[in-house]
Amino acid sequence: MSDGTDTRQSMDYSNYTIYVDESGDHSLASINPEYPLFALAFCLVAKADYRARIAPEMAGFKHRWFGHEAVVLHAHEIRKEKGDFRFLFDQRVRECFLDDLTTLMGNLPYTLIASVIDKVQLNRRYAEPGNPYSIAKLSCLERAFFCLRE
Repeated sequence: MSDGTDTRQSMDYSNYTIYVDESGDHSLASINPEYPLFALAFCLVAKADYRARIAPEMAGFKHRWFGHEAVVLHAHEIRKEKGDFRFLFDQRVRECFLDDLTTLMGNLPYTLIASVIDKVQLNRRYAEPGNPYSIAKLSCLERAFFCLRE
């Protein structure tokens, strides 16, 4: 039974959240010549900004375009006009959607930190190259540390 004290209030949480996503695979053994890159991106967001602006504005965007906010904005599905994004086959609608999304993302408060590894060049440069995921992660973590320290 609770004594009325919210124990979460005394916990030391960060004021920021970092969302992480990747593109491509990190294998050096088999490199896809059509996409020889591995990219890792960190999206650094102040929790206060998320609550005050990002969540409400993103919800508004999703309600405008889908009538609900359960849809996940997955780049592959958007580019390939799959799933919830089948309606983007219409070029005029697609342009309006992408303009709206670009404006939204351009106006939201966040810091994007990215690392892109050219796996072919990495293999050429080093006899025993490091794992692209590890290299990208270290680079992004280092930059995130400096951003948060500011």
